[in-house]
Amino acid sequence: MELNDQLRELVSEISPTDTQQSALRDAHIRLRERLMADEDLKSLIVETFLQGSYRRHTSIRPEGGDKPDVDVVVVTRVDRHKFTPEQAMNLLVPFLNRHYPGRWKKKGRSIGIEMARVKLDVVLTSAPSETEERLLLAELAQEYAGLDSLNGSQEWKTEPLWIPDREAHNWQRTHPREQIRWTQEKNSKTNGHYTPVVRLVKWWWQSQHPEQEYPKSYPLEHIVGDCCPDGVTSLAQAFTETVEEIDRRYQMFASSGQVPFSPDRGVPEQNVMKRITGQDFDQFHGKSQKAAKVARQAMNSTSSAESAQRWQQLFGNRYPLRPNQRGYTRPEQPSQLRGGRFG
Repeated sequence: MELNDQLRELVSEISPTDTQQSALRDAHIRLRERLMADEDLKSLIVETFLQGSYRRHTSIRPEGGDKPDVDVVVVTRVDRHKFTPEQAMNLLVPFLNRHYPGRWKKKGRSIGIEMARVKLDVVLTSAPSETEERLLLAELAQEYAGLDSLNGSQEWKTEPLWIPDREAHNWQRTHPREQIRWTQEKNSKTNGHYTPVVRLVKWWWQSQHPEQEYPKSYPLEHIVGDCCPDGVTSLAQAFTETVEEIDRRYQMFASSGQVPFSPDRGVPEQNVMKRITGQDFDQFHGKSQKAAKVARQAMNSTSSAESAQRWQQLFGNRYPLRPNQRGYTRPEQPSQLRGGRFG
């Protein structure tokens, strides 16, 4: 049985709370207003916008005392040919010391700010051309007015931006707006089920396999994007067929200790899997294979109690059981999968 109502309740339970969303909104609005009003920076800044899982609606509720976070892209007129990544980031230091003293630190490709209830990642990007600047401002103006210009029915024309990488000592292309556009288009193609499935997969991986660090965050979301089939009509179907496709698509890579090259949306030369080892990917694939088997058993079961227990086996105690589904004992099942590999 699909039990989609219970899966939707789970998605709500693992999504950031209204209080967390409000805290994130207040923090990023204040940061962006301060940046745009700063006397030393306002001539350098073209505009700011949000990126990341918060913006794409794929974030899950942090656990274990961690704080929710939001990424703020700061589009600047800084010339990447004249400034090193370190020099470019240093332009923000006086601003950060004035408004966030003792609460910020440089990271590889961003500057992190830790507040009482939330975390902010400031992502500085290098100057677009004058033509691109006008296009970006026009698109953002439409979005701020409530006309979402990133949907799949309209052509997105802006080019990738350049982001400073302090660890690599160079500037690299990035296209967060294309990631947002792609996500919205994919969500439409899946009848609104893609972003909830991302949250379910992230929760399954984080809660049931906390010892496994990779893949996580965007690489995990990217895998779901490649594997979630278009045209799905229910959340249960979307999750089940996604993990089944992960098993099918990546079996040869995992069994040979390889990691697939997965091009970033809008920046095809960049591999979003570059930080994942062959061992990490093999373990992820093996656990996805087992999850696919359990999800299919839940789907195929004719008993509400058995199906619910299978879903809870996948997602843990956050998955809500109905009173008539409690106390059910699952029959013993073979631990191995016929014809497959085991992780």
